[in-house]
Amino acid sequence: MTTTVAAQKREMISLAEESIQSKMPVTHWILSWQENEQPSREQVDEAVSLFLRGMGLAEHQTIYALHKNTGNYHLRIVVNRTHPYTKKVIQPHHGFDIEAAHKIIAEIEYKQGWAPQINARYRVNEQGHVVRNLLHRAQVKPKVKAEDFENATGEKSAQRIAQERGHAVIQNASCWEELHAGLDAVGLRFARKGSGAVIFVGDMAVKASSVDRNFSLSKLCKRLGAFEPGYYSRRTFKKPAPEPVSHVCGRSGWSTRKSGKGWPRKGSSLKRGRRKNGKIWDSGSRSAGRQPQPVLPGTDFPY
Repeated sequence: MTTTVAAQKREMISLAEESIQSKMPVTHWILSWQENEQPSREQVDEAVSLFLRGMGLAEHQTIYALHKNTGNYHLRIVVNRTHPYTKKVIQPHHGFDIEAAHKIIAEIEYKQGWAPQINARYRVNEQGHVVRNLLHRAQVKPKVKAEDFENATGEKSAQRIAQERGHAVIQNASCWEELHAGLDAVGLRFARKGSGAVIFVGDMAVKASSVDRNFSLSKLCKRLGAFEPGYYSRRTFKKPAPEPVSHVCGRSGWSTRKSGKGWPRKGSSLKRGRRKNGKIWDSGSRSAGRQPQPVLPGTDFPY
């Protein structure tokens, strides 16, 4: 058994290349903490253990790292779904792993005392059971182009940012002045464009009706009266810092190169996202159930 992350990567590649059941047996998930939260090393290790157990992958080769190249800490978990002993490729929860991941996140938040995710799908009740959050409001699914961007980068698309930050503001506004002031406070802008309207996220324009059908200019004018332009501060014209898609950002298939170099190579699949590499602050690895090793993959920094 190897003891360095570099060697464990090679070991993971070797096992993945033995798979004949799947061309992409190595899968990537991202978990994100809220902006004011900073997990300890022990909490990261526990979160990984809970996640792998919940996915039925506790015995599988895993490499993980905590990053902070954005406004909040986010954890990358890379797992070889090929079992090291049976060589069988596991499909967590028969492909419904994103739904399962939301349940695991609720458990992690509860056990570690984190604030629940806004609009979370699941919560832990008074008896300690994970249950459906009845207050959850299903969000508008991003358009194909926005979803492709999120799948390729793991970062929130402009449409998702407009939806998350602006929906409640626009929904609850009683006049145009209130709508503009509320959007300015969350770093967005609302403007008329032709016969319709757009919401600006920095310099990216998002059709208002793509955030909610009720946000078309015609429907808003019926509710708020004739359109009135608003004043916006300079910061709303700046491109926002990248944000991971969510607490459970999604997963992406990563394929290995035959040479074993350049690990990993980007793959593509529906509802699968990955982020660009940033500074690695904290990391660990597991190989066939071994405990995390105290080294930083791809860096000279000590754990």
